Amino acid sequence: MFLCLSLLDNEEDRIYFEMLYEKYGDDIFKRIYNMVKNHSDAEDIMQETWLSIAENLEFYRAKNERMIRAYIFRVAKNRSITFYREKRKEEERRSDIALVDLKDTYDYETILFNVCAKIDVKIIIECINSLEEKYSDILNYFYLHNHTVKEISKILNLKEETVKTRLYRGRIKLLQMLEGRNLNDR
Repeated sequence: MFLCLSLLDNEEDRIYFEMLYEKYGDDIFKRIYNMVKNHSDAEDIMQETWLSIAENLEFYRAKNERMIRAYIFRVAKNRSITFYREKRKEEERRSDIALVDLKDTYDYETILFNVCAKIDVKIIIECINSLEEKYSDILNYFYLHNHTVKEISKILNLKEETVKTRLYRGRIKLLQMLEGRNLNDR
């Protein structure tokens, strides 16, 4: 809160801000915590929320009590959503890095080929089509229509690296599905 107060120019703004913080701070924190389920993350989002409020304090002065509460909760919700999106993107980046490491270790295409050699083509196609669309489309174009990664990237308007990553992930998902199905059919 000290950082927020340091942004305010005069004593009247500081008093008004402190009043808002005292009145809504606990409820805002509870709402944020319920969204992110992590105390440390909730504190970070809380700080960002109150910084935003301090930067736009004049906006809140012109509103009635109900509107102030609604706006403050909206800022907290939006900050929480933004935090979640950024966290998800970071996890995807980490996952991509881990996949690059795995690509060096495992040749899933060879393993998939060996598994598919033992399974009926209709089952393979059924499994491909039951995958998420972003994987099934690429696997269909690559294996059933014999398109190259470059051609698929043009058809789907995606970067070649995205196609490669989805092809790789799709192979893993298909392999897991086929192996699970193969075990169940025994």
